[in-house]
Amino acid sequence: MGRLGIYAGLNFLYSVSKRLKVNEVYANEYQYRKGYGKDATFGLEALGFFQNQEEIDAAPIQTFGDVRPGDLKYKDQNGDNIINSNDEVFLRNWQAPWSQGLELRLSYKNFTLFLIGEGQQGAKNFKESTYYWMDANDKYSEIALQSWTPETKNTAKYPRISSEANNNNLRRSTFWLYDNDYFNIRRVQLNYRVLKNMEVALNAADLFQFAKNRVERDMRVGAEPYYRTYTVTLKAKF
Repeated sequence: MGRLGIYAGLNFLYSVSKRLKVNEVYANEYQYRKGYGKDATFGLEALGFFQNQEEIDAAPIQTFGDVRPGDLKYKDQNGDNIINSNDEVFLRNWQAPWSQGLELRLSYKNFTLFLIGEGQQGAKNFKESTYYWMDANDKYSEIALQSWTPETKNTAKYPRISSEANNNNLRRSTFWLYDNDYFNIRRVQLNYRVLKNMEVALNAADLFQFAKNRVERDMRVGAEPYYRTYTVTLKAKF
């Protein structure tokens, strides 16, 4: 009778950076990069959409272009009633501090199953490709149907579409952030020993990805898509 064989290997890595000395002068304490990682990104804190002109008139002045209902509004961090680069705060680290790998091997009789996986946690990314950032004469993606209009202001997921360049909305802010955590099954292989000197193997690469924001992670604009590959091999010794 065959015997069940199991092997499992796990590895974890935690890695962060920290700026200890930086030649910088800012008007506000929250703007200083010292103490943050080398991969830190700063930007604006979004507070939602302006729903009408009255909200715009009552809000701090936003200096990134004309603002209309449906545009993003930002938090005035220093209380000067003006929204500009002085209101940029820490938003994210783009390098994941946590990473891990998994190796698993199961064998029973003439079958052997191999699995390799890897993942990362703790990093964030921006929805800032041309699929999300659209204005003027750009080619629009399907998310334009979810943009703000007076009729959809209570359900809209994205700011209004502008026929001109919209520097107010299309800039790095908390609105465009998403968690970039994932765990990917990089390789799965099943071997079957037909004879003593002959073996068949079925192999799949990049088979599946576990991620909260998998749609955003899989989005490839202007580049080749991610692939899954499947192969069948026959190994024989004579």
